Amino acid sequence: MTFCLTFILLIISAFFQSPKTAQPNELPPEWFGDWSGTLIIPSAKVRQEVPMELHIHPIKGEQVYQWQIVYGSGDKKNVRNYKLLPQSDKPGTFVLDEVNGILLDCRLMGNVMFSQFKVGDVLLTTREELRDGKLFSEIITSRFSSPRITGDKGKETEVLSYPLQSIQYATLTKQNPAAK
Repeated sequence: MTFCLTFILLIISAFFQSPKTAQPNELPPEWFGDWSGTLIIPSAKVRQEVPMELHIHPIKGEQVYQWQIVYGSGDKKNVRNYKLLPQSDKPGTFVLDEVNGILLDCRLMGNVMFSQFKVGDVLLTTREELRDGKLFSEIITSRFSSPRITGDKGKETEVLSYPLQSIQYATLTKQNPAAK
């Protein structure tokens, strides 16, 4: 009897001492903040470096998040005000609303947010990873117009490989984390 009582008390205390984690359809609070760094766009000709910011905050009174991306600075500043919408019926899934009629499906797996979409004949794959207090952002593009076709053409084992067009990446650091 004493063993059962002790076991039950251990289970109950473990339950109450568990750290609060985000629900599967919520963005973990570690993502919230004002992030900044440099977007690097390597190419065979010229490597470009562009200031980049990402502002992620819950919108008060809604279960929606601000997802504002800023590229450049001064006269060349390009601000993109998006909203990240959790999909309550599908844990770990979100929709990035560009607030212009464009909706992009996103998936949070562990500490990595993925998205993939096609514009014209270009496939874009995005990846944001929260690791070691930094936010790593990456965009990879490929063209659909000229795939390499191998394997048994026209059969189930036909493989289409799409040439990589570009990569963009940034390491973003949270600004004033103590002030938040």
